[in-house]
Amino acid sequence: MVTDPNPDSSNGSSKGIGSDNMTGMTDMTGMTGMTDIIHPIHPIHPKTINIVTNKSKLIILIIYVYTGSIYENVENNGISHLIEHLLMRESKNNSHEEMRKKFTILGGIYNGVTKRDMTYYYVSCHIDLYKECIDIIHDIVFKPLFNASTLDNEKQSVIQELYQYHMNNDDVKYNLYEEYFGNSSVYAFPITGTIRSLSSIENSDILEFYRQKYKYNFLVCSVDESKEKEVRSLIKSKFGIAKDLVLNSVLKQNPETFTPFNKIIVSKDTNYNVIMTFPGFPRKNIIDNIHLSFLNFCLVESGLSSIFLNELRYKEGLIYSISSSIESYNNTGLLKIFASSYKNNISIISQKIRDVLEKIKLNGVGVELETFKLGFFNRTKYLNLNDVYKTLSLGEKIFYGSYISFNQHLEVIKSITNDVVMLIAKKCFDPLRMGILTYGNFENQTHVQNLIKAFRYVRMR
Repeated sequence: MVTDPNPDSSNGSSKGIGSDNMTGMTDMTGMTGMTDIIHPIHPIHPKTINIVTNKSKLIILIIYVYTGSIYENVENNGISHLIEHLLMRESKNNSHEEMRKKFTILGGIYNGVTKRDMTYYYVSCHIDLYKECIDIIHDIVFKPLFNASTLDNEKQSVIQELYQYHMNNDDVKYNLYEEYFGNSSVYAFPITGTIRSLSSIENSDILEFYRQKYKYNFLVCSVDESKEKEVRSLIKSKFGIAKDLVLNSVLKQNPETFTPFNKIIVSKDTNYNVIMTFPGFPRKNIIDNIHLSFLNFCLVESGLSSIFLNELRYKEGLIYSISSSIESYNNTGLLKIFASSYKNNISIISQKIRDVLEKIKLNGVGVELETFKLGFFNRTKYLNLNDVYKTLSLGEKIFYGSYISFNQHLEVIKSITNDVVMLIAKKCFDPLRMGILTYGNFENQTHVQNLIKAFRYVRMR
């Protein structure tokens, strides 16, 4: 499955293809709960095995692997995603039918996820089934069974996924990485690969890529405190004992540069769309990312109260909904805003969006600041009630070295002022560094081109 959460030495499972030289099992510096994670802002040296406790009668196991499309090339593009499919299908210990049966009996949630810079596998179920949970995720990741017939079937499945993606126009509407970073950037590679690259991948390529990449991994486990001792013991026997990770040698470190672009796509799509892409922040820019998330909450994510929805829907009737996404990686980040209408009024919608952003640069969110802060504060606390969400969040903090405690996260929110909002808006909403894609059945492109020109060269404040 695709969704849009680096060591010098091996740190995989002692039972699988990964190494067996782990040297000391510890929890997250003795942590026994999911709040107050270490010292804020200062990354810690993460462990290959990281265990915390919960009070939810759950076990949540996630294994993160340092692989994804940015670690591929033109010839093997899509191999990370393809391996994820294969590992979720069967293992040396479990046939496909046995794997299906075991997942069904767990009655919990499970999946594999491939992103641009990481792949992870997770299983969550009731704590009574902790043995089965640990067994199955160990088999998935560290007991692979790669064979030619299975590979051919999964390649066809991914190609079907690609065709479906193309038929829904998602590839042209949402994959803007090549335009924004340039076609020479590793971020331009699609996660799913291409039909040409997938067709050329052989079983030997799969095995070699797995051997190279899957030794760089770590495990995060959240376990109900009633079974902590038993789970620690079983994880130790299955996965070995923990060692420190040395991240810098594997993670891609070179900063990406942004290339402003204008793109107009004419098609028979029934809607008219505009997608605006702005520079965001790398994951280690912790405070900037919290501030940007708050601004995104004000603009879009606060639902019916959002600024964009109020301006574009309630005041003008121009749209039904508007959406956005923030993507943040080790060395770059993006904010994308999506708007759509059944009428060819994209120029008006875009002008309204531009006007809102320019006002925020000048005044922040004005008198609504405290209302939005309280909403964002409460949304953050609400999300933190979900142990699966918290465990995934912990894993990503380990992955990117972007630690901040939950309580200090809340303190950052409390400290937000309109000056902070204005500053973050000026950093991100720079017309000279943005990408604009318009998509629809445009009979006359001239007015769209004029709109893009006007948007990009609006006077900077």
